[in-house]
Amino acid sequence: DGIHVISPLAQAFQSGLVPVTGNSLGGLTSVGQSPSVVNPHRPDPLTQQFSFGFQYAFGPNDVLDVNYVGSRGSRITLGGMNYGQLNPKYLSMGSALSQTLPSPYASALSSLGLAAPSCPYTVAQSLMPYPEFCGGVSAIDEPVGINNYNALQANFKHRFGQGLIFTASYTFSKFLSDVGGPEEWGSINGDQGGSSIRNFYDLKADWSVDGGDIPHSLVLNYVYDLPVGRGKRLGGGMNTVEDAVAGGWQVTGITTAQSGFPMSIGPSGNAASVYGGNQHADLTGQPFKSGNCGGTNGVPAIPVGTKYCFFNPAAFKAPADYTFGTAPRYLSNLRAPGYVDQDLAIQKWFTLKERLRLQVAVQMFNAFNHANFGIPSATVGNPNMGLSTSTQGARQMQGALKITY
Repeated sequence: DGIHVISPLAQAFQSGLVPVTGNSLGGLTSVGQSPSVVNPHRPDPLTQQFSFGFQYAFGPNDVLDVNYVGSRGSRITLGGMNYGQLNPKYLSMGSALSQTLPSPYASALSSLGLAAPSCPYTVAQSLMPYPEFCGGVSAIDEPVGINNYNALQANFKHRFGQGLIFTASYTFSKFLSDVGGPEEWGSINGDQGGSSIRNFYDLKADWSVDGGDIPHSLVLNYVYDLPVGRGKRLGGGMNTVEDAVAGGWQVTGITTAQSGFPMSIGPSGNAASVYGGNQHADLTGQPFKSGNCGGTNGVPAIPVGTKYCFFNPAAFKAPADYTFGTAPRYLSNLRAPGYVDQDLAIQKWFTLKERLRLQVAVQMFNAFNHANFGIPSATVGNPNMGLSTSTQGARQMQGALKITY
């Protein structure tokens, strides 16, 4: 409940610590436990990158760059490769897999003064590749994955002319992978619960868009000297005092617009029933972009596409026991809300002395206070599934003074 201590630190190891035995036990090392191992002969990940493109100048101030950029990754590391998963061919046995059998290891461990097995010895356990270990043999950072990235990048630059410097960059891309790599857990997209590897015997079954896939991204940068002040189009005849106040102002900005990240769906299933594998949600066949969010547990029903309801929860259901689920790791056609941001600054330089200048600026982040919704709830059975309950990046404003000398 967040208040009462369930187990004080002094009682954290009531069952005792697993003895450090090194390799003295030979084949009995870690028997009855769930070991994590490191492959001493694992090769380094490999990424091959390539690109080509062209550049065209429309005039002395305008240049267009268009490029194809691609990469291929192999031996991408998977945080935990479970070599102890039960072969899926046995899942058809269903509940018979959970029947308990006499453990062939208990007496040997007891005679050596070692801890008893940490799991019951069941039919499923007896059929695992390494039945002496409980549930799994997890190889840390195992280089088993592949990925590829393809992108069209276009960049337009307008050098200074009519008081304007302008750059526009657009990327159209696709990023595919079968494992998310070592940093997936900390990505901005996070893990909504459905991106785990289902079947370690068949990684290719989880080939999908990557969690970091952003198909469209547009960034605009600009600096504009306002045409006001002495010698300019407006107020060209201002005196020195008027020009010091009204002339010489500059507007700068960065505009960003990009697609949302692909969604993964938390299954709320029974992962224990696939014995070392994981489950994804099942697709029901209903459309993602119609229907309602909410409607249960006091959450009002909201049609998809209105307010903060972004997809139809009825398009997914929990997988049956002893199945992996049919939804991919990430869905290319179901994405979190996109991101739009407009940062602006208005600034002016004042010359105080020959080598002493003062800049006054007002800076606005998300200047138009655009609501960027967070990733919607994506766990089957959650009353808020499909609803985004957060926003990010509310407008902020600040003033700045800078002196150069």
